[in-house]
Amino acid sequence: MASGRSKNDKKWTVNMKVLGIDIGTTSVCAVILHGATGEVLETVSINNDAAIAGGKSWEALQDAEKIWQRAEQLIDKLVGRHPDIGAIGLTGQMHGIVYIDANGQSVSPLFTWQDGRGDKLVPSVKLKEIISVQTELLQDDLNRQSGQLTYAALLSLLSGYKLATGFGAVTHFYNIHNNLVPENAVKICTIHDYIGMRLTKRKSPLMHISDAASLGLFQHGIFDGEALRKCQIDPDIFPEVASDFAVIGRKDDIPVIVAIGDNQASFIGSVRDMSSSIVINIGTSGQISMLADDLVDDFSAMELRPLLALHDAGQELVISVGAALCGGKAYALLEKLFRSVIDMSGTTHQQGFDQDTSLFPVMNKLAEEALEKYTDDSDKLVVSTRFRGTRQDPHIRGSISGIGMHNFDAQHMIIGVLEGMVDELYEFYSPDTSHKHLVGSGNALRRNPVLQKIAAKRFGLPLLIPMHTEEAAYGAALAALTGAGFCDSLEQAQSLIRYQGG
Repeated sequence: MASGRSKNDKKWTVNMKVLGIDIGTTSVCAVILHGATGEVLETVSINNDAAIAGGKSWEALQDAEKIWQRAEQLIDKLVGRHPDIGAIGLTGQMHGIVYIDANGQSVSPLFTWQDGRGDKLVPSVKLKEIISVQTELLQDDLNRQSGQLTYAALLSLLSGYKLATGFGAVTHFYNIHNNLVPENAVKICTIHDYIGMRLTKRKSPLMHISDAASLGLFQHGIFDGEALRKCQIDPDIFPEVASDFAVIGRKDDIPVIVAIGDNQASFIGSVRDMSSSIVINIGTSGQISMLADDLVDDFSAMELRPLLALHDAGQELVISVGAALCGGKAYALLEKLFRSVIDMSGTTHQQGFDQDTSLFPVMNKLAEEALEKYTDDSDKLVVSTRFRGTRQDPHIRGSISGIGMHNFDAQHMIIGVLEGMVDELYEFYSPDTSHKHLVGSGNALRRNPVLQKIAAKRFGLPLLIPMHTEEAAYGAALAALTGAGFCDSLEQAQSLIRYQGG
């Protein structure tokens, strides 16, 4: 640990603790980390009950002030119980935006990453109006689209960036053209940026590059002013950007570090050695992440996301991310199928099952038996778990192939779905001899030993699972250790990570 650094007024002590906060879509989680050992001393999770019923089925809104109140109460309790906290780190749900006024107060709900307004079709009159100020080339592109474009597709066409609904820039673009931007809004930011502002009484947000990239129209460490103006968007509404783990202010003399995106925070909080590790996260969705060589936009299915600028080395760390939209939901879907069969049989209550009984323990046991019993790959079911489509093709669906007379049963189906979940992530990966470890996270993976074995076998690497369970909050705490000056580098902070089994 770095001792006596002057980035903040608090001096390093052997008992120094760090607080990491994750503002998630459904929960707000906090971890208290021992700064010298990396041990998690306390974990607290509360429900994020801030959802707002919008007037449209495709809206996904949350009450920003309610989230702030919940977060403030949680932070105050933990700071009261742990007076030796030396830094606070923040992370949370990416892509979404809150509108902020000149006093640093929210003037809108949080438009979350799940909001669907970007997939709404632009009315033909408005479309012609927007296109009319652009080049004939855009008109040709529009003609190829049969004269119909969604707001996300239109902004992608106008800007040249690959964008999707839920991205902050897309949400703002829709709001501009539907008169939904609050009159007194001067900035947009993420919800965790807003929590940081309120904690430190800032009037304007400072956004980390990990979150800035998630809004869209961002490249080479800055929002693309030229592209924004081309799309008739005022660049000034986008916040100032930080490329390192900057201190944004203080709460009760405790330095608060700039909030970072939850995907990057989970990566930071999972890997002890970034250059030699791959991370797979299988929860309600699925992701594969690894350190990338350069921030170059290509047309692969992998998304490149900035992590951290290394100013001394003159380079930027970037992670490459592949997303499976279904992930652990595929296994839950199969459980739902089995439950419906039991319900149809009429023997539910006779066998001790009711609506609250989980079939996952039975399924996991069958999977364990099947893994030992069925070793011949030639007779397995091949299951594609793209039940929610993909980022590139939302209309594609899952499938089952290889059905024969002897493999159309529950055990083969269970193994097929588990293998399909892993295969969907593996398809993003190009084997690299520099990768020595596969790091696993997410409840669907943690709770299923068979899924762990399948993943290790498919990637041909030993699987490591962190001792701590809240990887994003833990990663935010490690970023705080680094940003507050208690560690000389992110790598030094990550050396605190411990894995199950040693």
